[in-house]
Amino acid sequence: MWAEDKGPGIANISMAMKDYFTTGNTLGLGLPGVRRMADEFAMESESEENMIVYVRKRIRGNKNDIDLTRSISSIEKNR
Repeated sequence: MWAEDKGPGIANISMAMKDYFTTGNTLGLGLPGVRRMADEFAMESESEENMIVYVRKRIRGNKNDIDLTRSISSIEKNR
């Protein structure tokens, strides 16, 4: 999965990774929740403005059951 955020960046990464910490009108559960659900999680930053969060979640099942062509065309249509 890939998601992109155009926000201002994360000034304090250690605080942002704590449950219920927020700098806005949110629950403050986003990044900590994603970290708990992920099989792999990493954050990379050169500055407060350039943050990259890598997340991987393995999904079990038969890969032949997934119609990627239909999924990709659905995404393209909704852009």
